[in-house]
Amino acid sequence: MGDVLGVNRKRAGRLMRLMGLEAIYPRRRTTWPGVGHKIYLYLLRNVAILRPDVTAIPKT
Repeated sequence: MGDVLGVNRKRAGRLMRLMGLEAIYPRRRTTWPGVGHKIYLYLLRNVAILRPDVTAIPKT
C-alpha cells in the first residue's frame, strides 16, 4: 500500500488506521479442530501415580 501511495510503510499504516481501513484476508484458526479429527479421552485423569516412570530414570 505504501508503494501505491508513494509513502513509507509506517505512514501508510497510520493513514489506513485514521481512515478505518483494514485488510481482509482469512485468519488462522489454530484452536478449531480439523474436519474428521477424532477426540481421544484422557485415560489418566483419575489415576493415582504411585511410583516413578522407569524409563525417565537416566542410566549411568
